Amino acid sequence: GQVPAGDHVIILKDLPGNIQAESVRVLGKADGSLKQNSVDIRQMAIKEDAQPEERIRLERQIETLQDEVERINRAFSDNQIQRDMLQAIAAKALTPSSGNGALVVSGEGMTGLLESAAAKLDALAQSEMDMRGRQRAIGREISDLQNQINEMSSRNNVQTVVMFNVS
Repeated sequence: GQVPAGDHVIILKDLPGNIQAESVRVLGKADGSLKQNSVDIRQMAIKEDAQPEERIRLERQIETLQDEVERINRAFSDNQIQRDMLQAIAAKALTPSSGNGALVVSGEGMTGLLESAAAKLDALAQSEMDMRGRQRAIGREISDLQNQINEMSSRNNVQTVVMFNVS
């Protein structure tokens, strides 16, 4: 099928439960740019007689957590853009002036610029460490919720669900 431009989560359901996760490939074709942000493959025990309201509530919690993971992934990308920009500015400031159009910074200004860049880079690194910790915590929360879903029923039918995020 076709997916319009923008960020999307595409979910493939009702796949056999015996699919090997490492054998799943996601391929796409686009007229413009296509970025595959992440692929999540889960084997789920589908319960025929589970309490549907509770299952839906737990699945919505999982979706909310997965959305948070996507926001964290975007924040990682944003941090990288900021890091690249800061490094480019610092590199430009360190380039000897060669006449017209060159950025000329005094020694004092250079010190301030480099200290500011270092402080911002340090803040970005700390932010990324915090985000990695949150990603791990989300992974544990999702696992716990999935375990709750798996325990809800007496009859299990295993299916594989493949979700991939594209932009």
